[in-house]
Amino acid sequence: AAASQTHHAQGQAQGHVWAIDPGSLYFDPMPNNVSHLRMKGEDSHDAIAADARALGLPPPVHNLQLLVCDANMPPAGVVGILLSMVPMLAPGAWLITTFKNFCRGANNWDRQIAEATAQLLEAGFERPQLFHLFSNCPQEKTLVTQYRL
Repeated sequence: AAASQTHHAQGQAQGHVWAIDPGSLYFDPMPNNVSHLRMKGEDSHDAIAADARALGLPPPVHNLQLLVCDANMPPAGVVGILLSMVPMLAPGAWLITTFKNFCRGANNWDRQIAEATAQLLEAGFERPQLFHLFSNCPQEKTLVTQYRL
């Protein structure tokens, strides 16, 4: 997962990205506006808040403008991660996530996508759009939606 927050410094909008992944992340050099948190997204809330404090950024509660998730798990697991991040999202924040077929069969995958999308709608997201992008494998779809609350 990655979350970004926009803040203003000296009249210019700037953003910070928290790249949340238990794996390694290699940038040489690492951009100043990126913090890599080596953990799972659902475990990252306190670490994001601590990093924001250490960087002198506003608390990430209701401030994140973008949430991106590319977890390698079934949609039912992905939606749990996403819903755990909702308290950090600003009104109008965008969500981009992939739903991969780690399910048993295409029918189960489609059902889990529909259920996950319904849970996101109940949590305050609107106008979900589901795409199969050319860069996605045949068993992967991308959902784009906006948080309205």
